[in-house]
Amino acid sequence: MKVSAVVSIYNIEKYLHDCVTSLISQTLKDIEIILVDDGATDSSPQIVDAYAEKYANIIAVHKANGGLSSARNEGMKYASGEYVIFIDGDDWLDDSALEEMYSSAKRNNTDVTLCCFYRSRSGQNYTGREMKVAKMFQQDTLYETQGEIFENVLFNMIGTDPEAELDVDVHMSVWRCLYRRSMLIEHGCRFKSEREYISEDIIFHLETYPFVHRLSTVAKPLYYYRENDQSLTKKYKADRFEKECFLYSAILERIQKNHFGQKVILREQRSFIGRARACIMAEVRDNTKAGFFEKEKNIRKILSNATLQEVLTVYPIKRLKRELRLVTLFMRNKMVIALMMIMAVVNTRK
Repeated sequence: MKVSAVVSIYNIEKYLHDCVTSLISQTLKDIEIILVDDGATDSSPQIVDAYAEKYANIIAVHKANGGLSSARNEGMKYASGEYVIFIDGDDWLDDSALEEMYSSAKRNNTDVTLCCFYRSRSGQNYTGREMKVAKMFQQDTLYETQGEIFENVLFNMIGTDPEAELDVDVHMSVWRCLYRRSMLIEHGCRFKSEREYISEDIIFHLETYPFVHRLSTVAKPLYYYRENDQSLTKKYKADRFEKECFLYSAILERIQKNHFGQKVILREQRSFIGRARACIMAEVRDNTKAGFFEKEKNIRKILSNATLQEVLTVYPIKRLKRELRLVTLFMRNKMVIALMMIMAVVNTRK
């Protein structure tokens, strides 16, 4: 097989046919499709079995629920392709996606190939900002040294410099990436649980990219990412900030282990501040069960966190753009009411 497509599935019966149909319709035919039912309680297991019975290149895998990372790791055990791609079961691919990505990988002899992607919401598809700001998505690109790969890809997944408009310029998700399977096997690259790390994808890349020696990009959107209000990233979680702190420590540990330097630590600090800001926004916008005073208490707890305050103390806030600089100063000075007012206005404008 040229490509193994590992599809993670949990209670997405509404979207699963779109995903599998897009894989069956691929112009690259020498592929296998591994459908991993992660203990789904809807009709997804039956749908998986029906497809496996009908198509010789579809493998049905059923397991107890363990989460997205667990499903990806399980699917890897069944993969036999030269390259492997990990797909979320509520997303789908352009018909030519695997052919174009595989052609790029083979032509350039790469360990990883990335494509651009669409965000899909309410029947509308739109591209992200990375296609405009990331050099590697301006045109098809090949990076032949680790230094180039780190500087142009990995470091931009970790975060941005203080002067940048957004906290991250390159989306970190693995689902639009084609990986050389032998590289993953040789170096024991596996996914850490998203239930522990929240963002398992950036951890996977931090642990995988030190073994990537050649990387190419296909500068067109070939993957469709469905923005689902019921997804894990959209739901309010009371312990989210606590897990964000754990993720920050885990990323920092890997940055230091690989000797990436202070510049990259600064990028991760920018990203961490942004994730803390998102947690505050979630308290204002998504914590529908809490009243004003409980929200105020929760936000004050976030702002009083020792790790966050340490980062806010050393981070060069003056280098941020004006609007972001003001919000970040409010965070450092624990100005809870002011932050709640700003978040309420931002939310209303959205």
